[in-house]
Amino acid sequence: MNSIFTRLLASRANSKEDYLTECFAGLLEIWSKEDPSEFNRFLEWLTGKRIGSDLKEISTQKTANEFGRPDLWVQFENHLILVENKWDAPAGDGQIERYFDYLKQAREIIGIETSLIFLSRWHNEYPWKQKKPDREVTWIEISREVKEKLEKSDRRDSPLSFYKKQFYAFLEDNNMVDKPVSWQYMEGVPALLRLIDMMKTALDELSDDGLISNPKVTVGQYHAGCYLYSPDGKNDFFFGQQYDGNYERLFFSANNLQTLKLPNCFETKDFYGNPSVSFSFSEHCFFSKDSDGQKNEIKEFIKRTLNLFFLVESQG
Repeated sequence: MNSIFTRLLASRANSKEDYLTECFAGLLEIWSKEDPSEFNRFLEWLTGKRIGSDLKEISTQKTANEFGRPDLWVQFENHLILVENKWDAPAGDGQIERYFDYLKQAREIIGIETSLIFLSRWHNEYPWKQKKPDREVTWIEISREVKEKLEKSDRRDSPLSFYKKQFYAFLEDNNMVDKPVSWQYMEGVPALLRLIDMMKTALDELSDDGLISNPKVTVGQYHAGCYLYSPDGKNDFFFGQQYDGNYERLFFSANNLQTLKLPNCFETKDFYGNPSVSFSFSEHCFFSKDSDGQKNEIKEFIKRTLNLFFLVESQG
C-alpha cells in the first residue's frame, strides 16, 4: 500500500489526526525525493538537531514493539525521529512516556541519535515530567516553515511546490496558519465572556436548587466554559465551547463518572475524546431570545441532560 491516496482513504475512517498525519507524511516523502537538502534542513528545524545521514524510511502508524504505535516514524542511518500528532486532543494515556522509553532503548542498544516530537494545534499545557518530548511544535509553526520554503522556491511549478501549496491550504482551511485578527474580535471576545458569565449564572442557580454542585469557570488554550459536579461531588462534567473552528454549538461532556452510568446518547466522543452531547444554538433559537430566555435554555438543557444520567441509574 504505497499510494498516498490509498493511505488517506484508510486514515479517513479513523480520525482527523490520522488523516493529517498521512498528509504530512506524503509531503515529507515527496520533499525527500525532490529536494533532499531542503528536506534535511526542514527536519533539522523540526528536531533542533543536525541530520547528517541518508534517509531510510518514512512510515505512519508503525509499531514500536510493546511501546505503542507512534503516528509518524522517520528513520535515517543514524537518527530516528518519532512524531506524535494531536489535532485537538491534549497529550495523555502515557504515549509520550512510552515512546521516550523506546527511543532511550534505541540509543543504548543501537547507538543512534533520536528525537521525539509532539505536534499539536496549539502549544500543549500537559505537565511533562522527566519523560517528555524533545520538542513541542505547533501546526501553525509548521505552516510558517512550509510557506517560507514556498516563497523562496525557484521551482514553483514542480510537484513538490504543488504539494506544499495544497498542504498549506489544508492547514489554512482548518485554522492552523497565521491569520490577521479581524474586526469581529471586538465583538467576539465580549460575546464569549458574556456567554461564559451567563452559563455560570445558570449553573449557580441549578446549584442553589441542589441539582449540581461546585460550578467553576475554566478558560484554557483549547476551551472556555464551566466545570460542574453531581450533587454528591463524585461525577464531574464540562459545559462550554471548544476552540475547534465550529462555534455553532456548546458541548456537555462527561469527564469522570464514579457513581453514574453513561446514557446511550453520549456514545460519540467529540470533546477531547470524552463522551459528550451538544447544545446547538440554532436548534434552541438561542440568539432570538432575550438574556433571560437564553439563560433558561441553558438551564433546561443542563437539567434534561442530567436527568438522562439519573434515568439510566433508576433503570439499572
